[in-house]
Amino acid sequence: MPSSASKSIEVRQATPDQRVDALKLALAHLLPEDQASQCHTWAAAVERDEAALWVGCRDRSIVAALIAEAPAGGAAVVRLPGLALGESPETATKLLASVCESLRQSGVRLAQMAPPQFTGSQEQAICAAGFRAACDLLYLVAVRGAFPDAPPADDISLITLDVAGATRLAQVVERTYKNSLDC
Repeated sequence: MPSSASKSIEVRQATPDQRVDALKLALAHLLPEDQASQCHTWAAAVERDEAALWVGCRDRSIVAALIAEAPAGGAAVVRLPGLALGESPETATKLLASVCESLRQSGVRLAQMAPPQFTGSQEQAICAAGFRAACDLLYLVAVRGAFPDAPPADDISLITLDVAGATRLAQVVERTYKNSLDC
């Protein structure tokens, strides 16, 4: 009998009756307390056509799922696929490659992923699907309760973000991307 990796998967957008199971699989990497709220948030985004929920099915069973957002402008954000227990990274590669091809055919020119961290097998699946590491993006954040009491011993100045500082932050972020090829 062939292994599950050798059987082909059918890739398509999740049907309404598949959405709950597909979202649970796509968001399985989250803590249980975060998963329920994120499932609700993403289900609403899919319902409003702000995101697409893709599934890889084998023998009528969902074996992989991912969320992709493709707002106007030709760029997409593709979330790391969730895999059913026992599925190989090859399944993730097939799902990613198929979704990216569909995005390309719909006019998307750039698909990007920005998870906090990849495992080795996830990185291999992502690279095999055509993604490559372009850079590491680092943004430092301190929530109000954890904001340092004393300034750091360097030339960086940290400030508390308040309503007035929001404009300043937006200007800093905008300058970060000025003359870049990003966004």
